[in-house]
Amino acid sequence: MQITKIDGARLPSEESKPMNIEEFQMEVSFFIAQEILEKLWKAGLITQEEHQEISHLNHKSFRPQYEHLLPIKLDMVRV
Repeated sequence: MQITKIDGARLPSEESKPMNIEEFQMEVSFFIAQEILEKLWKAGLITQEEHQEISHLNHKSFRPQYEHLLPIKLDMVRV
């Protein structure tokens, strides 16, 4: 049997508690804000630098705890 270490994976701790409605709303709001931001960038309406700056502000505003679980793909390479 081979065991593979997965870096960056977070496991719930014993101190974990269920997410309350406000925390859930912040997670959803963050996801929606990032989706809109991604569409603006892909449409060429904002630059990569603006995208990164706004994404940073979204992280500060919404403080997502479960971002790694959301199905968002932020590919910063334009085809």
